[in-house]
Amino acid sequence: DFLEPCGVSNPVPLFVMCSLTAVSVSAIGNGKHTRFIFEKNGVTMQAVYFGSAPDALGISAGDGVDVLFNLNVNDFHGNRTPQLLLRDIRYSAEQEKLLTSEKELYRGFYEGSREVPSEHVPNRDDMARLYVCMKRELPKCDGVTNLNTLREIVNSSRPEGVPEYSRVKLMLMLDVLRETELITLCDLKDASGSDCTGMKIELVHVEEKVNLEKSGVYKRLRSNNS
Repeated sequence: DFLEPCGVSNPVPLFVMCSLTAVSVSAIGNGKHTRFIFEKNGVTMQAVYFGSAPDALGISAGDGVDVLFNLNVNDFHGNRTPQLLLRDIRYSAEQEKLLTSEKELYRGFYEGSREVPSEHVPNRDDMARLYVCMKRELPKCDGVTNLNTLREIVNSSRPEGVPEYSRVKLMLMLDVLRETELITLCDLKDASGSDCTGMKIELVHVEEKVNLEKSGVYKRLRSNNS
């Protein structure tokens, strides 16, 4: 209120905040907008990004982010709370470093130059949990999803005590399911024909229990961590 009135000669001020953690990410307004809860130094704050759905933003719960925003007051049934109106959002420097290291680990595994640490190696329970989650959720979106959304779904189904699934672990799990022909997966293309972050997954109906040891990826992961 101290900064108003805002107009041509007094633009609405923009603020920057770095190294926040996205505690939750959810769609609002029939999926057209995104609500966040952020945390930094033990303080939580609410934020809204209008005009962009969660899938388009590519941010998952647990990610580190930097944000550009206007300040706003959310008045809900007389309860007035501060709210960030987001104008832009990106991964924080720390998050970018983590994503780069995960990509290098994934690529290095297939190039034969890296072994995957045990925290990224799936077991049978992990594989079953991912398959059940996809069986439940994929029909709702015609099989079209992305890695971040899939990761949020499977992480939300974890029993207590099971660590979060990393992106690299989830990518390896999808590779195993594809190799054992439990799923078909194709990367989606944008209008220019370039790869985008989306994928289309179809579950393959099988009558008998599938032996995961038939997957060369799974056998190699397990043997390196036995």
